[in-house]
Amino acid sequence: MLAIDRGRPKLLSVKEALACYIEHRREVVLRRTRFQLRAAEDRGRTARGLSQSRLGNMDEFIRIIRDSANRDAAATDSSLFVIPGRH
Repeated sequence: MLAIDRGRPKLLSVKEALACYIEHRREVVLRRTRFQLRAAEDRGRTARGLSQSRLGNMDEFIRIIRDSANRDAAATDSSLFVIPGRH
């Protein structure tokens, strides 16, 4: 069977073709899982930010975000706010 394996055409036996297909599917699942994890983490950060902003410290929360140099600094600085129900 002629197939493209790692970007190069190659003559594969059935066993080799099956192994290549399984490796391909493994890679697809890993990429999809990583993408879904990043999306869930982003949603978590958004939800955490919204819950913190509702604590009654909205002015202070907005000031911290505006005064931060970048997104990571804003996340670190805003993590000083306590989320209800967490320690």
